[in-house]
Amino acid sequence: MDNTRDFYSLDLGSIPSEPAILKGDDKVFSLTEDQLERLRRWMKAREEWPCGTIGDRYTYSFTPTGLGTIIIVTDHTTKEEINLTDFDSW
Repeated sequence: MDNTRDFYSLDLGSIPSEPAILKGDDKVFSLTEDQLERLRRWMKAREEWPCGTIGDRYTYSFTPTGLGTIIIVTDHTTKEEINLTDFDSW
């Protein structure tokens, strides 16, 4: 199954249902099954909070480093962040 999706058309404001590879112009970022499950639980716990327009609630930040990729998701409604970085793979 090909889970590759165009980054600009992926609905990142909803709880992901399967692993996704996010493609930008030059980079490809992915979430492992473990990271995706952690993200689902975190987002589910925040569903009761009202939010603004569709797509403006979450920011996905992928920061490539020499050791690995730092992955942080920010909820702009609650001002909370979750760090999904897989430090064990570094």
